[in-house]
Amino acid sequence: MRPVKPKYEGSVKVEWKISKRGREIIAQYSKYTKYDESELVDMILSQILDDEEFVAWLKSRRYQQKINELILKDLKGLPKEEIESLGEVISDEEAAKDCPFE
Repeated sequence: MRPVKPKYEGSVKVEWKISKRGREIIAQYSKYTKYDESELVDMILSQILDDEEFVAWLKSRRYQQKINELILKDLKGLPKEEIESLGEVISDEEAAKDCPFE
């Protein structure tokens, strides 16, 4: 027998407040698609990365390690030209100029 891998590897339990309407939409869509509600939410949230302005904003953030490891790692399969078109990364010096805490 081969070992069974965890289905939700690296998952985090989150407690959110959403509207009754939103909750019912996810519940019914889950029944329709046969995916767990948590899987659907994860898929929908991943689609936020299609927002080019958001990705450019992420790349302009000062501390990149967490962003690169958790969020942008899926974009590494894109062609270099497409990633560059999403926004330029500013240097730490440029980010420090805009930082109100220093």
